[in-house]
Amino acid sequence: MVEADGLLVGPAALDWLAAHLDETDVAASSHWRQEHETFIFENGQFSGLRGFGHHAAPARGLRRWVHTALQRRYRNMAGDLPQFRELDALTADITARQNRLYELDALRQALSLAQILALTPDCLAEDALAVVIGDGFGTMSALILAAAPSARVATVNLNKTLLVDLTYAAMTLPPGAYALALDREAVNAGLANADIRLLGIRATDANLVAALPVSLAVNIASMQEMRLADVGAYFDALRSAGGAPTLFYCCNREKKTLPDGEVIQFADYPWRDDDDVLLDGICPWHQFFYSPIPPFYRPYAGVVRHRLARLAPDDGCDPRPHAWQSDDQR
Repeated sequence: MVEADGLLVGPAALDWLAAHLDETDVAASSHWRQEHETFIFENGQFSGLRGFGHHAAPARGLRRWVHTALQRRYRNMAGDLPQFRELDALTADITARQNRLYELDALRQALSLAQILALTPDCLAEDALAVVIGDGFGTMSALILAAAPSARVATVNLNKTLLVDLTYAAMTLPPGAYALALDREAVNAGLANADIRLLGIRATDANLVAALPVSLAVNIASMQEMRLADVGAYFDALRSAGGAPTLFYCCNREKKTLPDGEVIQFADYPWRDDDDVLLDGICPWHQFFYSPIPPFYRPYAGVVRHRLARLAPDDGCDPRPHAWQSDDQR
């Protein structure tokens, strides 16, 4: 259904993204151009998905016991996070409804949201709007919506991965509760429709984030794979968002080199001295992954850091352009 120019509601949003998969996604970094080489969507089914989590079938019997046992080490990290148990149960329900395994990527989302809520328990209060940048299988978006029934989410991603995010998040929502916004008027129309709880935005339109009343923004393990200029554009959009200063949870590698040689460092993100930093350190649940084959726990390729900060608002200037935008778009 098309509710307004540029706003596609329910399955129409998925149909539009599917129809445009062959278009060059100019917002994609060299990392994502490489990861998307194997992406296939045919007859309503995905294959060749790489780089944004796992989508294995649900585990049963011995396989389920092995996963549960190996995940115990991560759940033990949540001892001082009061809402983790509830979020853990919600994530288990979400992945079951999506007919996929409750694996480590999803568990880390539950731990991350529990950490955010432990430090800022009111960030998803009534009528809050969260922005999820680079979600994987719609997990964080669906979890926020389940944990905060009055909240809404805008999810931003590249075209192919946005189709995956909306498809999987849609499995947990009514057909009219999610939409795709293609321009500012569509964003406004989506916000005006109380039935729409999840609003998809393409990465090429990420400047639209500045038009949102953002309460919380989340980016987990994807800014490390963007061009630094695009990271800066996201920061600018979040600093320009309406309402109180945006609370931003950012969890990414301290350093990663993209296939084209660009080096992306957490310290080079455009943090400011007047940001109010509530948490900053090594993220314990992002340092190693597990495998049923010994050694059972193996380190990631680089150290992952997380920071929760209230971003100081901008100076009233328009957000900087993304690296891929042409002069007339700037």
